[in-house]
Amino acid sequence: MPFKKGEGGRPKGTRNKTNAALSQAIAAAAPQTPLAVMLEVMTYYHRQWKRLEDGPDRRFAAELTMSAARLAAPYCHARKVIVEPGRDML
Repeated sequence: MPFKKGEGGRPKGTRNKTNAALSQAIAAAAPQTPLAVMLEVMTYYHRQWKRLEDGPDRRFAAELTMSAARLAAPYCHARKVIVEPGRDML
């Protein structure tokens, strides 16, 4: 039976062992997501705020905690929507 192009062999788009291992290595070494960084910053400065005595450093830690929380909130919590009776949403 003669060879015909497109028949046999590895299906198109299938990863070979080298490419699969490389993809896994890149994924493992990937930096944190922006949300994870925001939550980490928020947690760090919240701990600083709890530890410090009243003063400019404590106010600065509180501001950074609130800023990081404000930026991360849309990714963690859905917004509440007011639905008027009798109106279609779409």
